[in-house]
Amino acid sequence: MRKIYLSLIILVLLFVNASCLYAAGNSNIYGEVENGLYTNKNLGAEAYFSENWHILSREEIEKIMGVASSKSSTLKDMNDVNPQTPSFYAAAKDGSANINILVINLGVIGRSVTPERTKEFVDQIIDNAADTMKKIFAEMGAIDYTTKKIDVDFLGSKNYGMYSVSELNGLKMYQKEIILPRGEYAYIITATSMFFDITDDLLAMFHEIK
Repeated sequence: MRKIYLSLIILVLLFVNASCLYAAGNSNIYGEVENGLYTNKNLGAEAYFSENWHILSREEIEKIMGVASSKSSTLKDMNDVNPQTPSFYAAAKDGSANINILVINLGVIGRSVTPERTKEFVDQIIDNAADTMKKIFAEMGAIDYTTKKIDVDFLGSKNYGMYSVSELNGLKMYQKEIILPRGEYAYIITATSMFFDITDDLLAMFHEIK
């Protein structure tokens, strides 16, 4: 189970050739965690993680990234050029699910991604990454990989992303991602589950900040 858990990081790191920055002090952009509550003011969302979850430290996330890169030469080459590390990663203690969030710095061009152009923006990201994603999944040992674009009701509105199913170490792996532009930043939220598809339930853990 531990090896499966370490492999679940692979999907979020494939989308854009933009700078991915991390600054623990900027909680408005990258979010913060206190007593199991993840809060991100710029995203406008929060989620509570019970004692059945482990919220990884920065050092633990980087260790997982190193393991993933060792399993895929394509992913290693990408990270050598442009390191991308999730700013938040929570894993179920039984290894059956995880949620992670990657923050992408789009720069000032992100201001051009209006609500009307969001679907076009997300479609381009997914289309540009499709072949690379398939290659990395194969290098990581996943088989029967299929993916499709999806609309997702998230935080009370329609958002866009992708849904994939594959088999890893003999087990089904389900992943649902949402890409959320927020001005000069974009958030890629990935929900992963093994055994059963509970990705909608995982995403439903997030609520608008009251």
